[in-house]
Amino acid sequence: MEFIQADVLTRWHRQKGHAVRLQIGTDEHGQKLFEAATKAGVDPLSFVTEMSQSFVHLASQLNVEYDYFARTTSEVHKAGAQKLWQACQDDIYKGTYTGLYCVDCELFYTSKDGLGGKCPVHHTRPLEELAIESYFLKLATYQKRLIELIRSDEYRVFPDLRKNEIMSFLEQNELEDLSISRPKSQLEWGIEVPGDPSHVMYVWFDALANYITSLDYPDGTDYQKWWPANLHIVGKDINRFHSVYWPIMLMSAGAALPQALYVHGFINAPGGIKMSKSLGNSVAPQEIIDHYGIDALRYYLLRYIPHDGDGEFGRERFHEVYTSDLANNLGNLVQRVASMTEKYCDGSYVVGQGELRSTTNLEELVPECNFNRYLEDVWIRIDTINVMIEKEKPWHLVKEDPQKASDLLSEWIRDLIEISNQLVSFLPATSSKILQTFSDGRVDMRVGMLFPRLDAPSTEVS
Repeated sequence: MEFIQADVLTRWHRQKGHAVRLQIGTDEHGQKLFEAATKAGVDPLSFVTEMSQSFVHLASQLNVEYDYFARTTSEVHKAGAQKLWQACQDDIYKGTYTGLYCVDCELFYTSKDGLGGKCPVHHTRPLEELAIESYFLKLATYQKRLIELIRSDEYRVFPDLRKNEIMSFLEQNELEDLSISRPKSQLEWGIEVPGDPSHVMYVWFDALANYITSLDYPDGTDYQKWWPANLHIVGKDINRFHSVYWPIMLMSAGAALPQALYVHGFINAPGGIKMSKSLGNSVAPQEIIDHYGIDALRYYLLRYIPHDGDGEFGRERFHEVYTSDLANNLGNLVQRVASMTEKYCDGSYVVGQGELRSTTNLEELVPECNFNRYLEDVWIRIDTINVMIEKEKPWHLVKEDPQKASDLLSEWIRDLIEISNQLVSFLPATSSKILQTFSDGRVDMRVGMLFPRLDAPSTEVS
């Protein structure tokens, strides 16, 4: 979902002529990956390389126009992360940390956060009590300034629900210094701490650094051109890392903060249940793409996962949406208008210059990552055209007033061309097909159905 959301923003800005850099990637260090590699019987680098390539493939399958795929095992990242550590040196010291640790989150929790000794995110994972030697990053020094930055939206965290969560956390708690290393005796899989090869960086210090290490921080031309970032896109479970720890790391290093942080919710199984392979309710993206196509998956995740909360994804619901919204509404509309123009107007139409309608009501929604509202408004317009067709009945009107029938068909084609322009960032393949169907005053019926009606796929979990 993050890949798709970021791709929409990228395409939308490029459509407006803006220079854009989209960076995605994989965080590849940490204890849980080391344990997974050990369980699989392979060395960690081979394991994470295979996993990383699966995300490269997925991004390609989702038609994501990214510019850079970051890997935290790359040499450029390792060197940059060590430079960031050194830039924060005045706020780093060595001590001992005791706390409750979740391997899956790679995060320490207090006894108040833990749910009966279980992780508040991974409810079945017992928290481990650890006492370790660690390097720490001072946080409280920057707390007041961070509160001011977030409150004023100089560092904007949105939607408001997520901003309020972070403001409440910052205003009600004095920040404890952050443990940012692990002894190699406990974990070897990580980036060595500069000047102390007996420690590796805590995975979150390492992972967060990728935003700037991939720009050749601190002296590279890409860093000078592209930093600070306009926007980070993250899930709600890592809001605190990005709205508290990351900006403090940057302030400590004397670097600029990103402008904004969009925090999305989760995709749950039907009934709000967490997706899990062990529960048998997870769905492989490839399965949906193979059966319904890329744009159908993009549409569902952008339309039916709220921009400011959690949403649900199930095979039955997805099939219903595909059939009603895409096959019956948009796909059938394009096919009907094209067929009637071919039949009643010899395939030709006229769209006057300067007649396309304003879309300023939608312009505000994309920068706010309000993708679901944007598509909702576009589909209202699609529904309106369908209603007009049933009201005007061009198949009858052409016998009584062929010119009016021709004018109406031209008007609907004009609307569909505009709708295709509104959808180019969201459903790029669909937008392209609409424009191919209605091109240069002629209808091209060879394009075929945008979203053919399909039977629901098997519900077996692969």
